[in-house]
Amino acid sequence: MFREIEIHQNDQNYFDELWIKNKIGESPHYITISSILLKKYPIEDIITEIENSLHRCKINPNFPYPLYLLHPQAGCTRNHAGHPLQMRTLPIIYSIENLPKHYIFKNRIPTNREKAILQKVSMLRQMLRSFSYDEIFDQIIKIKKMQRDYSQVLREIDYYQQILKK
Repeated sequence: MFREIEIHQNDQNYFDELWIKNKIGESPHYITISSILLKKYPIEDIITEIENSLHRCKINPNFPYPLYLLHPQAGCTRNHAGHPLQMRTLPIIYSIENLPKHYIFKNRIPTNREKAILQKVSMLRQMLRSFSYDEIFDQIIKIKKMQRDYSQVLREIDYYQQILKK
């Protein structure tokens, strides 16, 4: 179940406290920016400050639970130079309907079996927080590149074997 976080300030300390207070990473959240704040600062500056704060607090906006930025003009938002904004880490959506459906469900009392599973999940969630996701993503990218290179070599070998057979 998504939780909403409304941002009223564009301050480093405010963001750092906001992530801790709302327990980002323990459940899915989406961020909305107050209209007063949008009048004071360009959206690009606010998003940059949010991303810097997430990086400083070592919070990944995708794992273990996602953090989205809800902005109604996400598709047409432009920077100072007039170019479309390109997000590096924080996913932007333009309406609540675009949130992933698998996190939207009705609350009910869990069964004993589900309670046991939830206890295991909460322990595993704590373990996930200790990982450095930047290092993991770098390793994934390296492995992906090696697999592509290996695949290319195998295709070349197969091509040369076909030529030798003829």
